[in-house]
Amino acid sequence: MRTQSVFLRVVVMKIKVSQVGWVGLGLAHMAIACSSDPPGQVSAQAGAGGVPSAGTGSRFGASGGKLSSAGMAGVGSVPQPPMCRKTSDIDAPDGEFTDANCDGIDGDKAKGVFVSPNGIDTASGAFGAPVKTIAKGIALGIAGKKDVYVCQGEYAENLVVEGNVSLGVYGGYVCSDWKRTNQRPIVNPVAGFPLRVKNVSGELVVDRLEFLAPDAKEPSGSSIAALVTSSKRVLFQQVRLQAGKGAPGAAGTTPAAVPTAPPQAPKGEDSLAVGVECDCATAPAACFLAPGFTFMSQSCETPEGPLQVYTGRGGDGANVKSCFLGNAAGGVGKPGLPDDGAAGQNGVPGAVGQGIGTFSEEGYIASNRGLPGGLGLPGKSGRGGTGGTSDVSFTAVGGNADYWWVGGRGGYGGIPGCGGLGGGPGSAGGASIGLLSRESEVNLDWSTVNTVAGGAGGDGVQGAAGQPGGLGGPPGRCGISAAALCGATAGQKGGDGGKGGDGGPGGGGPSLGVVAVGIAPLLTAVSFDVGRGGLGGKSVANSVVPDALPGISADYWPVDIRPVVNGAAGAAGMAGKGGI
Repeated sequence: MRTQSVFLRVVVMKIKVSQVGWVGLGLAHMAIACSSDPPGQVSAQAGAGGVPSAGTGSRFGASGGKLSSAGMAGVGSVPQPPMCRKTSDIDAPDGEFTDANCDGIDGDKAKGVFVSPNGIDTASGAFGAPVKTIAKGIALGIAGKKDVYVCQGEYAENLVVEGNVSLGVYGGYVCSDWKRTNQRPIVNPVAGFPLRVKNVSGELVVDRLEFLAPDAKEPSGSSIAALVTSSKRVLFQQVRLQAGKGAPGAAGTTPAAVPTAPPQAPKGEDSLAVGVECDCATAPAACFLAPGFTFMSQSCETPEGPLQVYTGRGGDGANVKSCFLGNAAGGVGKPGLPDDGAAGQNGVPGAVGQGIGTFSEEGYIASNRGLPGGLGLPGKSGRGGTGGTSDVSFTAVGGNADYWWVGGRGGYGGIPGCGGLGGGPGSAGGASIGLLSRESEVNLDWSTVNTVAGGAGGDGVQGAAGQPGGLGGPPGRCGISAAALCGATAGQKGGDGGKGGDGGPGGGGPSLGVVAVGIAPLLTAVSFDVGRGGLGGKSVANSVVPDALPGISADYWPVDIRPVVNGAAGAAGMAGKGGI
């Protein structure tokens, strides 16, 4: 839902008294002053003296009043042609469109740089030789210490004003005769900021222009009509600041699948006494040696860094040295290293993007993105198989009547699977902002600020499944023959890796009329039409993570505002001269 509001501040208005009387013997006639304001009422009296115009204080310091028009004595009854009465050698463009120096325009022809869509940038910018772009006009104005007069039309430009400059940029002029109206020229670039003001230490006045920011295109990009940073004494009058749509945030990146299961664990070692005489009377050394170990491993990424995981160790086979004892149980398989084939824990889900982003010298940063899901943990090693049994026999081998055999090792436990990668987080939506003022002194008077909508937050993405655990190894052989197992068993399968955590969704982008960081602007009679914040991103189905919240929508959004000392009161203006 869109909201409309008007921000009004009580101000002291400067009133100009400029009624001119025409008195004759017969009919009275109305005087025509050099102003685009509606003419005054019919007067049959002698012109009265001008009323002094009191100066008003502002954050920019004192400013004096403007010299009012002088009255004029009546003459004959014959109608007189319109005439311009010069009231000042200085004629800065004003809200009444008054030609104070009677040079034919509201402003000073000799001290202005003229800009028209029909001009050429190789021209001088003087009256009758306008340049084509406002940027060229600003460059000439700064170089020549002149104001810039812009006539109606569209200008696809990204305007930048920076440095130690004092400049006025005035719109509303008609290209054909340079008369002034309230119809604003439009600055509408294809991409980027229509107006950027940075590090201005002089005084900048922008009057009767419209700044139309395009919709943002890049994910999480913002549309900002005017960006003012680290500047002093910036005055906007009768401007329209129109932001476009903030761009939606990107959905999280789908994590890469973990490779297939690791290779099968090694076979348990055969008895060293296979085919070897283990005579009860004279046994060789092989009958008493325990077989060695043959471990396998792989490296898994974990939240704490790489981790090497191993196969489980198979159990030792039994080795009964004494004869005539009958069958003896083999050794029990050792536990897997480090555990018994349990699955790994799932990764921690990523948090949802919350709140609002940050405001920098470069604009809005959509930092309220979701967080990535955590890595799943590796599974546990499979338990090693049970070792084979040993026994004695009366069957002669090599001429000996009595011997025993040694049981083979149980199969090695399977290699555990690695944990799955976490799901990618959703990016936050971009902003739609009319004016972003950061650490700057800004006045915004009698202006309109519009936004469309913040960008939607990006959705979170599901974490990847864990790697399956590897198969356990087969058991080793005992000492009777090459094929005999004597009860040894295979190792168990390794534990599967845990699933990666789901990524969190990104927050919706804000829609804000005026954002102020550090220093509060002065807003006088500002009309707002602010669109909605962007929708929050969606979480993964059946996830414990909630959906993200929508972006904030507000006419005015202050951030870390500090107190500002007001300027001193302005001096009184001069009185107008009496009628003759």
